[in-house]
Amino acid sequence: MHSTPAPAGDCEEIVARLLAGVPRQGRTLVAIDGVETSGKSTLSAHLANRIETRPVTVLHVDDFLNPAVIRHDRGRQSADGF
Repeated sequence: MHSTPAPAGDCEEIVARLLAGVPRQGRTLVAIDGVETSGKSTLSAHLANRIETRPVTVLHVDDFLNPAVIRHDRGRQSADGF
């Protein structure tokens, strides 16, 4: 079962809620997790574009994952293959 990316309107609502809960000063770490093609990159791009009061660094861990054949060896939803 694959998730579909959230529509842009849903991303904007999530971004607004995140921004409302983040302190105005200091560092904040936001981690976005989800299965493949669930919209993580889309959400992180929306969030990064909306933050204007501080520097933003987006890190993608896709390059640090095992290939799909290894990850899915213990089940598609299992974290053991990572």
